[in-house]
Amino acid sequence: MKFLIRTTILAMMIQGFSVIVEARAWRSIVPLQSTRNDVERLLGPPPPPENHPFRGYVLHKGRSIYSLDEGEIYIVFAEQDSPSDLDCVSSISEGTVLWIGVSLKKGLKTSELGVDLKSFNKFDPSEPRGIGYDAFIDEQDGFMLRRFRGMVENLWYF
Repeated sequence: MKFLIRTTILAMMIQGFSVIVEARAWRSIVPLQSTRNDVERLLGPPPPPENHPFRGYVLHKGRSIYSLDEGEIYIVFAEQDSPSDLDCVSSISEGTVLWIGVSLKKGLKTSELGVDLKSFNKFDPSEPRGIGYDAFIDEQDGFMLRRFRGMVENLWYF
């Protein structure tokens, strides 16, 4: 009987931890675990950059941008031969997802994301300060969001 109880508790703990790990994934893509192959299986190969007069985006192996119904998805990969300011890139396998940025087309209420901001550090990301932006970061879980006047506009998974 004790074995059954211990096994049940262990299974519940493992399931609980797997939910925590997956909580900071975006569509099953997890930074530092998922690869370019995982991304392309889910979203296809990256499209060529759209002509946009204000964007200096150059397609290369180190990043991909996808335009989806929910917004623009920006994914950065570890690549030794791509421009990067990250020192850690040389210690990570090529093609590993480093971070994901999501610029939402339509703002969301924080409650719609199902995120409890109590464990996050809050800061004002704007310059000049106090113009309506606030941001929340959970460095432990690798997740950050930015709001404008209370509506979530951007999400980052890192």
